[in-house]
Amino acid sequence: MKSWSLFCAAAVAVLALACGETSESSDGVENQIQAEVEEAQVDARSSDAAVAGAPVVSERYQRSINRGWQEAVAGESPAYACAGLKGRVMGTGETADAEALEALFACNVLLPVRYFETYLEQVEAGEKTCVDLVREMATQLSAMTLSVESIQGMADAMADSPEAGAAETLVAVLDGATLEQGLTDPERLIKDRLEDRVRAVCPDLADVILR
Repeated sequence: MKSWSLFCAAAVAVLALACGETSESSDGVENQIQAEVEEAQVDARSSDAAVAGAPVVSERYQRSINRGWQEAVAGESPAYACAGLKGRVMGTGETADAEALEALFACNVLLPVRYFETYLEQVEAGEKTCVDLVREMATQLSAMTLSVESIQGMADAMADSPEAGAAETLVAVLDGATLEQGLTDPERLIKDRLEDRVRAVCPDLADVILR
């Protein structure tokens, strides 16, 4: 529908010029076309664009990340929102690639970190306690992260892929130590990123929470 609107707008511009309209009216038509193009581009991106603060990933995974991020901000576990994404990536339904690895990193690390940041805010507000946080970390981290074996299996499949450049793409994605750790040891990376906040909010139990 948007493509048809853009085509019609362009046709109007051509007809206006062909009919010898003044430069002033032509400028008006061109401005209208530009406005419609920009509106169409925004509309096309809106459903798959990252919500405020959410990690930006490939469009095919962005909706799942958006839902998980919104849940994390609201103090709800993002594990369910990421479950479908992980199933698509880790199952046989889709070919593993750089975009998939980036989406997994968001689900494995960035969303859980945001969730526990919200939890710490609730502890500060007196809605929860540091003892609650100890229990939450112990039960939720495993539900939010993937096993090293699963990630390694996907990485191996990419490395062995006959698709041109697959191995090079994998190397490029895993070039950063942070990304690699987020895929192979996400629980440790999550705790490392939360350390300062945990020690500030729950100093007496920080070592227990972060071990």
